[in-house]
Amino acid sequence: MLGGNDLISNKLDNIELTSVEKSVLNTILNYDFETIDIKIKEVAEIASVSISTISRLVRKLGFDNFNEFKAYLYIENKKLKEKINIKNTDIEVENELNISPKLLLFYNMINNRVLDSLKEINMGQIEEMANVILKSKKVVLVGFSSSGTVAEEIFYLFRRLGINAALVEDPHRIAFECYNLEENESILFFSHSGETVELINTAKLTKKNNVSILTITNDPTSLLALESDYVGSYRSSDFKYLEDYPFHTIVQLFVGYVLVDAILSNSLYNKTSTMYSILDLLMIEKI
Repeated sequence: MLGGNDLISNKLDNIELTSVEKSVLNTILNYDFETIDIKIKEVAEIASVSISTISRLVRKLGFDNFNEFKAYLYIENKKLKEKINIKNTDIEVENELNISPKLLLFYNMINNRVLDSLKEINMGQIEEMANVILKSKKVVLVGFSSSGTVAEEIFYLFRRLGINAALVEDPHRIAFECYNLEENESILFFSHSGETVELINTAKLTKKNNVSILTITNDPTSLLALESDYVGSYRSSDFKYLEDYPFHTIVQLFVGYVLVDAILSNSLYNKTSTMYSILDLLMIEKI
C-alpha cells in the first residue's frame, strides 16, 4: 500500500493515541487497501485486541464505525495513487492543454471507475438483454433522479434505433406506463442501489404478466436485481455502501452505451448503412 500515514495524516492532528491504539492503527495501515474486504474481527485477531478497542479508535479518528473508516482509507488510497500517476505520466498533458492537477485527478478517477466497471460487466447478460429488447413489442425505460438522466439518454438512443420505447422518470407515472404491460413487452430499470421501493414493487407486479424485467444496477445482489430476469451490473457488491456520485452516474451511462452497442451488434437488429456501432450512433447529431 502507498504510504499509510499519508492516508490519515489530516486526521491525526491534535489527537493523542495510546501505545495500543498506535499499534492497532499501524496494523490497519499495513493492509493493502486495493480492496476493502478486511473485517474488523480480522484486525482484532492480528493486533491481539478486542473489537471494542478498534471501534473506540475509529471513533476517536472521527468516524462512526469501522466500515466508514475502511471506506475512507480505500478512497484516499485511490486518490493518492491517482495523484502519483498524474505526477508521473500526465505532466506533459497538463502543460499542453493547461488542465489543472485537480481536473486531471477528476478525469483519472472517472477513467478508473469505468475501467473497474468493465471487469464487472457480464457481457453474456448484456447480450441477452439486447436480444430481449429487440424481440419486445415495447420497452419501458424507468429511472429516477440521476438514474433518470441515464434512462433518458438511452431512451433517445433506443428511439433513434427504431425501438418502440417509453420513458418514466416520475414515480407517480410508473403505474400508468408499466402496470398494463403484457407478454412480449419489457421494462428496463436503471437504479444505482437496486433498492428503490417503487421499482421493486413494479417488478413484482409486472412479472405476473410475463413481462421481461431488465435491470442495470451497481449491486447484482440487490432486491431489484433478484426480481429481474436479466441484470447488467457494473460494480461488485463490496462497493454497495460507497456513495461516489457523480462517478456511478457516469459508469451507469457507460453500461447503457454498452447495451446499445450490443443491440447494434445483434443479428436481429436491422442495420442501416450508417450505424454499425455505438460510436456511429453517438457521432450523428440527435434528432
